[in-house]
Amino acid sequence: MDFTKYNRMSAVFGASPFALDYLVVAGGGGGGFAGSGAGGMLTGNLPGFSGGTYAVTIGAGGAAVSSTNTGPGNNGVNSVFGSFVATGGGYGGFAGGSAALGGSGGGQERSGPVGAGIPGQGNSGGTGVLNSGGGGGGKGAVGGNGITSVSGDGGVGAVSTILTATQATTASVGEVSGSDVYFAGGGAGWLYSGTPGAGGLGGGGDGASGTAGHGTNGKANSGGGSGGSETTSSGPSASGGSGVVIFSLPTQAIVTFSAGVTETHSVFGLHTVYIVTATSTDSETVTIL
Repeated sequence: MDFTKYNRMSAVFGASPFALDYLVVAGGGGGGFAGSGAGGMLTGNLPGFSGGTYAVTIGAGGAAVSSTNTGPGNNGVNSVFGSFVATGGGYGGFAGGSAALGGSGGGQERSGPVGAGIPGQGNSGGTGVLNSGGGGGGKGAVGGNGITSVSGDGGVGAVSTILTATQATTASVGEVSGSDVYFAGGGAGWLYSGTPGAGGLGGGGDGASGTAGHGTNGKANSGGGSGGSETTSSGPSASGGSGVVIFSLPTQAIVTFSAGVTETHSVFGLHTVYIVTATSTDSETVTIL
C-alpha cells in the first residue's frame, strides 16, 4: 500500500498512525487430474498505517469441471486488500494437458510443464507419471511428485499468527493443526491404483483413486487447492477453496465495511482481528479511521 496515500487520508480523517497486520489469500485452483495449486498468500505489517478507504475482494475457488479427460480446470480468483493482490491458484494438469500457473501452480498430469507459482505468494506443482498426478503447490512447499504407487501430496501451506486457533475455528477459516493455523495448502493428485496423496495443510484437498475417483474440494476460506479426480461422465471433479482477508488493528481504530462484505471480528488483547470471508461485488470497500 502507498504510505503517501495513508498520510493524505490521515489529514482528511484525523486518524492516528496504527500498526496494521494483514493476511490476503486468494482462491485455490479447481478441477484437474493432478492436484491444483493453492491461492497466493501475502502477509505483512504496516507500522505507520494512517487509514483510508480501500478495496477488499475475496476470491472464489476455481470451479470443478465435468470431465478431466476433455479440458482444463479453472484457476482460483484473486483476492484484494488495498494495493495487495493475491493471485488465484493454478488448476492441476488434465489428461494430455498442461497444468496452470498461479499463486501456487498446479501439479503435472504426466506431460507438459508443471504449473509455476508466483515468488512470494506460493510454489510450483509437482511432476506426474502415467496414472499418477503430481500435487499442487502450497505457500510453504512445492507439490509432491507422483510415482507409480502413490500420487503426489499437496504442498503444505504456511502458518499465520494473525489470529489464534480458537478464532480460526470459530470463524471457520484456515486449517487448524494443534495451536497453528495454516492457509494456502495445495491439492493432492489422482492415482489409478494405490494410495492417493494427501492435501497440504492449509485446506488442500485429498486426491482420489480409481477410474471414477473424485478428489475432495479445497477448504473454504483457506485458499486450498482441489484434490485430483478422474472423471468422464461420472460427475464433476473437485473445486478449489475460497480465499480470505484478515487484518488486525488496535482496538481504538474505527472500521466500517460496504454493504456487500461478509465479516466477523473479535478482540484479542489490545487488538481487534477482522476476518472477511465474502464480498458480493468487486467494488466492496473497507474504511479505517
